[in-house]
Amino acid sequence: MPDKYPDKLTVRDPLSELGLARFCHFVLDTSVDQVSYISELLNLKSMKRRIEDFVASRDDLKPASTWVLYQAFIQGSISRSDALALTGERDERTARRLLKKLRDLGLLVDADPKDSRSPLLWSVPEHAEPVYFPKLSPQ
Repeated sequence: MPDKYPDKLTVRDPLSELGLARFCHFVLDTSVDQVSYISELLNLKSMKRRIEDFVASRDDLKPASTWVLYQAFIQGSISRSDALALTGERDERTARRLLKKLRDLGLLVDADPKDSRSPLLWSVPEHAEPVYFPKLSPQ
């Protein structure tokens, strides 16, 4: 009767040392590939370009929106006063309309929906995802 638990595993056995080495090599290759991809996606220069491309593709957004969105991306959130200043608008009412448009489009969200003075958070709505993160989701 053959031994159920042999002392040495064969090369074809998935639990062999060779099988373990192949698996480790696969995991490391995949990890390096994913880190490279995510690093490129989150690269500041390329993200700024993608934000510019998104803003340029929208007739309803002013070019100043790029700076607001880019700073919110870099910092994670942006104070409303900083966002108003970044619009470059002299008229505060016009600047507030631009921020409202960005919020209505889901590109910025309130950190605290109950507090109208809370910072604005960078957000990625579904309609911006293909431009912000190309090849990440099906088109």
